[in-house]
Amino acid sequence: MKNQTTITGELTSQRGTIGPLLGEGSFGRVCRLLLSNGNVAAVKFFKRPLCSTSLARLDKLCRLQRPHACFKGWPWDWGTTSDGLSFVFMDAVSTEYWLLNQYLQGKRTLTLPAIVRIAYQLSDAFAALHLAGFAYPDLSSNQVLVNMDGDVAIVDCDSIGFANDNLTNVGTRGYLTPGLATGAERVSPATAGYALAVLHFQILV
Repeated sequence: MKNQTTITGELTSQRGTIGPLLGEGSFGRVCRLLLSNGNVAAVKFFKRPLCSTSLARLDKLCRLQRPHACFKGWPWDWGTTSDGLSFVFMDAVSTEYWLLNQYLQGKRTLTLPAIVRIAYQLSDAFAALHLAGFAYPDLSSNQVLVNMDGDVAIVDCDSIGFANDNLTNVGTRGYLTPGLATGAERVSPATAGYALAVLHFQILV
């Protein structure tokens, strides 16, 4: 979609004007979104068409409250453009946050209290997510942003599913359980717990 194009959400009828590109991944591209009420948000456009099952899951996800404040990228509306491109609205993440990968790759430094705070917030957020009956299929350092104080912002929340979604072969290499990597296991709080343990090891060690 081009800058300055206006799109409208299905659930809230909120209108927004597309702004500059903020980031791009394998499945979508995220742009700044100026809402009609003057607030700034973000919009993710999916690169591939979504099936009816995926759209129904997104609709359900958007109608539910985020289980923890750290899930900054929780979708709150969705829609489809005139040319069939699906999108989700989400809150914009402050520019003070940066990818955790920058710390893991030695490009940023963090104090020990900040590191401990990151580990705690991640654990607290995923405990709340799992207690609410959700499952995060692709937890890795690519989905975690932090600031210098150790506050956490978890993005790509549109991929979050429910415990009975029966998703397999989903995730990032290095964060997968052996069963999930081979297709013998389904996405669950246990598979996300494994990925979280890997992430904690990387952060703390």
